[in-house]
Amino acid sequence: MRRHSPLAQLPEGTLEFVPEGCPATGRASLFVIGDSHATAYLPLLEQMSAEQGRGVKVLQAPGCGYADLMQPLTPAAGHCHRMATAAMRKVLAEGRPGDIVFLPSLRLPRLILLGGEKRAVGSGDVFARTPQELQGIRAAAEDASAWTAPFAAAGLQVLIEAPKPLWRAHPFACVDWFNRTNPDCAGGLSEQRADLERYRAPVMRTLQELTRRHAGLQVWDPMDTLCDGGRCAALRDGRPLYFDGDHLSPYGNLLLWPSLRQAVNRLDPP
Repeated sequence: MRRHSPLAQLPEGTLEFVPEGCPATGRASLFVIGDSHATAYLPLLEQMSAEQGRGVKVLQAPGCGYADLMQPLTPAAGHCHRMATAAMRKVLAEGRPGDIVFLPSLRLPRLILLGGEKRAVGSGDVFARTPQELQGIRAAAEDASAWTAPFAAAGLQVLIEAPKPLWRAHPFACVDWFNRTNPDCAGGLSEQRADLERYRAPVMRTLQELTRRHAGLQVWDPMDTLCDGGRCAALRDGRPLYFDGDHLSPYGNLLLWPSLRQAVNRLDPP
């Protein structure tokens, strides 16, 4: 069963999957905090609740990442800071020791915006990080502990999502037959994994440092599942893994389900 409740000023900012008719399993509850990348996982999260009899609460604010590791989440962030604070307080109030907090968010600058504007950097290498971006990552790394350590202090376990592949074209604009010869589509839905790894490397280093610093924080990396060897593609067997340049499709959810289930089960063995 789905049930909505408020989160700060958002009347339906919390979506809860409530398993019904399941034998009591005593499974840990899963709290999910993030931006639209959290809601992109709704098919997978609903499957987890139904298959495991697990209570799942999704607390999300569109456009507001939680510990996104791109910029610090300070009061200067206004609405996003207020929403993150409300989400943290709600989880700390409702969570029990052993429960799991999953943090999926966009953690890399988009390669293409929804309106079609593409990433441009002075060097011409879209996978090169700018000095301003690196400075933001360093500041965010210092700030991240304030948004994760309180969960560990309350006995909760934290699972943070590593950056997924991003694309230079939107699959939804490229899958129809009349767009298959569009040069943007031909060059934008597949990338060398080495380029994507280079793009996310500063964030991965930050995640490694956070796991060394904080017991109870684990990283889940969807990259191996979404990439095939040395290349990553937005389509697999003709089916889109993504809806747009960075949000998963339902099919992408289906492929990632075994990997995320394994990561959650390691924190909460059956």
